[in-house]
Amino acid sequence: MSGDRSLLNHAADGPQRDRRHEAGSGGVFLVVITSALLLLIGLTFDGGRILAGRREAYALANEAALAGAQEVDPGALRDGRVEIDPGLAAQRATAHLAATGATGSVTVDQTQLTVTVEQTVPMSFLSVIGLGDRTVEGTATVRIVRGIEEADQ
Repeated sequence: MSGDRSLLNHAADGPQRDRRHEAGSGGVFLVVITSALLLLIGLTFDGGRILAGRREAYALANEAALAGAQEVDPGALRDGRVEIDPGLAAQRATAHLAATGATGSVTVDQTQLTVTVEQTVPMSFLSVIGLGDRTVEGTATVRIVRGIEEADQ
């Protein structure tokens, strides 16, 4: 009868498992979850910095393009045409970029001016996993037109 009693006690304890093979699995789980959360934080923070860098590059390009477009060719105006003076416009746009500390390129023809600004955005969190600084760019084009209600085609 005592043999039956030990079977009953064993059945009341529920299924016994050997948990020695699971030793340390909680630590591994914690490391994986922590790493995933840090990666998510890095993507959020550094991704936001990249978007802000692009927005700033576009704003600087737009400012420089508008500054350069102010250089209208007076000789063309006397002939009834509205054109940008390519040399002065490029010089003014480049000077604006230099004054703001930005680097970029300027292309000009008679009716439009395009400025492209490049900026380097340093990675804070993602540099830990080997992602270095990122280069972002913003481009703005200004087209000079004559008229108030509609542009010449």
